[in-house]
This record gives sequence, C-alpha cells and structure tokens, in this order.
Amino acid sequence: GYIGSPFGGLGRYENIILSSEVFDNGNWTKTANTTVTPNSTAAPNGTTTADTITFAANAATDDISQTNVNGTAAASNTYTTSVWLKYTAPTTVRLGIRGSSGGPPESSSSTISVTTSWQRFTFSKTFTGAATGNAQMFIDDGGSSSAINVYAWGAQLEQQSTAGIYAFSGN
Repeated sequence: GYIGSPFGGLGRYENIILSSEVFDNGNWTKTANTTVTPNSTAAPNGTTTADTITFAANAATDDISQTNVNGTAAASNTYTTSVWLKYTAPTTVRLGIRGSSGGPPESSSSTISVTTSWQRFTFSKTFTGAATGNAQMFIDDGGSSSAINVYAWGAQLEQQSTAGIYAFSGN
C-alpha cells in the first residue's frame, strides 16, 4: 500500500514481521542473555511504547530476531530491515538480515552508532540463490563482552531494496 507518515515519509509500506513495537512479545526470539523491558521510554511518536533491549555482559553474541511471516523464501530475494533506536548514552550494536534455517547461513549486518536521539537505521541484503529458510532481521551486540542497552521501537522487514515508510504491525 501507500500512505503518508511522519515516521518515514510518503509512499510504499510493508511490514512482514509481527509485533513491530512489542519486543517482549513471543514473536521475537531472544538469546538466553537478552532481555526486554517493555514500554520503558517515549517512542518517536510520543507514546510510552519504546522498549529497552539489554544484551548481557558475556563473550557470546547476544541477539533479538524475527523471521518474516509472508512465507517467501530468502533465496534470490532482496530484503530491507529498519528500526528506530536510541539510548541515554552513545552505544554500538549491529543491525542485520540472515537466512532463518538450513545449510550454511547467509548473514550480513552493519555496525551502527546509536546516539541519544531517535534515529531510524536501515540495512538491506540480497540473498544468493543458494540461501535457505526465510529472511530474518536481527539486532545484536556484536559479540561485546560488556552489557549493552538500547531503546528500540518500530521494527520493520520488507521484501524491497530500500526502506519504505514505517508500517506498524500487531500480533
């Protein structure tokens, strides 16, 4: 569809993940050392619906992820993920896309610098024809051994080469 929005502009919209503003929902997969505190700060739209994602202090890579719900295989397709992030002090996390299952995983990510102001971060990936599973978006701590906290709101995954305007998705 197409719509106008102050959270990404005017134009195409799509969101093929669920619970885009509810990171503590069961639709999100969290590693054992990742926790979510719901509704902990004001989101970009002014409502208190942004969540705190905490990656614990350990040597493993901690993450939160969700696989697309449209059933389209990742192979030979391009996907773009986006999410609004900030925190009370600057920090670094990774935003990425990977195949959800099967053989050698195809995974790509970008290290992003989160500031004290809300910013919408985007990342795109084109899968090879050999990719397996469905596209899965993720946020991780980049393997940091220090605890990392980040406020998150408005996650989105689209089968497009660029991010469209933000589209809320419920359960």
